[in-house]
Amino acid sequence: MGLLLAGFVTMAGLTGSIAAFHDAIDAQLNPDLFDARLPGATLSPAALVRRLQAQAPQTQLGYMLFHPPDGQSVRAYVQPRTDPATGRPFVLAANELFLDPASGDLLGGRKSDACCFSRRAIIPFLYRFHYTIGLGATGQWIMGLLSALWSIDCIVGLLLTLPPVRRRDVRRRAAEWLRGWRRAWRIDSARRGFRLVFDLHRAVALWLWLVLLGIAISGFAIALDRPLFHPMVTHLLPVARPATPPDAGTAHPDPDLDAIVALANKLVHRQGWPVDAGGVFMMPAAHLASVFFFQSAGERGTGLGRPTVTIDTQTGRVAQIEMPGGGRIGDLVMQIQFPWHSGQILGLAGRILVALAGLATAGLAVTGVMIWDRKRRVRRRPVSDCDAPLA
Repeated sequence: MGLLLAGFVTMAGLTGSIAAFHDAIDAQLNPDLFDARLPGATLSPAALVRRLQAQAPQTQLGYMLFHPPDGQSVRAYVQPRTDPATGRPFVLAANELFLDPASGDLLGGRKSDACCFSRRAIIPFLYRFHYTIGLGATGQWIMGLLSALWSIDCIVGLLLTLPPVRRRDVRRRAAEWLRGWRRAWRIDSARRGFRLVFDLHRAVALWLWLVLLGIAISGFAIALDRPLFHPMVTHLLPVARPATPPDAGTAHPDPDLDAIVALANKLVHRQGWPVDAGGVFMMPAAHLASVFFFQSAGERGTGLGRPTVTIDTQTGRVAQIEMPGGGRIGDLVMQIQFPWHSGQILGLAGRILVALAGLATAGLAVTGVMIWDRKRRVRRRPVSDCDAPLA
């Protein structure tokens, strides 16, 4: 299993380290898209959408981050409208557009699914490659199933670090057994060559074990949420049914985007969330708009996630309110997956830890293959030439 997973965890670890800070790296590589050009307050969401449609009439809004950090642009992901002359969707040169927040002027755009290593494409490509290996839905299934195997491998790896125990000696020699296991957590700086590699592989894996197991399980949960993980959790653990509070409120019928966002702000502020809405996801076929809230402007922040308010765009009624940390144990298990995987659960410190864990994961895969190869070569030697057994 370790050999099967070696290439996968190396790729996932290296791309995951980049994914932990993908927006910041992307902004450094593409300042002409990410940097605002004019001073002034950000336009309202509805005004931004009007400016977007005026400059890109062949598009309709899918998702927009309309409350960017100071000095950064507004990002909008768009879909093609249908060409009335042909009945087919327009062909778009770009589906990720960047607007100046103060004027709504279009700063530029790109294909969010472009390949591969140009300045524009490399960070979105690596982020997408992290969870699909470039194979779309098929790749997502592959990554999810490999993550499940990785979770099992983490548990097996932990068991292999435990010293052997004779059943009759468990109680009498528990302290001695613990001292034996404590040695597995240390790296002997006096060792050289293969034995140092073995110490590094075992000790680094132990110190990061809980983080790595959580990343493996959450990788499975994120990749295969709806087909596998969500049904498993709801079957095994209690979950709360989505409910709308009786005093949720209603925007006026057929509300514009500003009215939708204002209602969402009112509801979430009432429940103690201190920051205004930062993004909206439009579902025109279902006549719904989901308004997202972040910890601070443009940032995912810290903790279990973000509040989300979903509103009917025809009637103005609230369809659903989701607050992080709410619900029952099954809801909390599902809520924690992305925050753990991304490091968001601990804010900046968590993202740094996940980035370092990604690099360590790649190192563990390399040292694991080295250990396997060394043992394989030793087993093939004549008995008289064998090295002393490993500690």
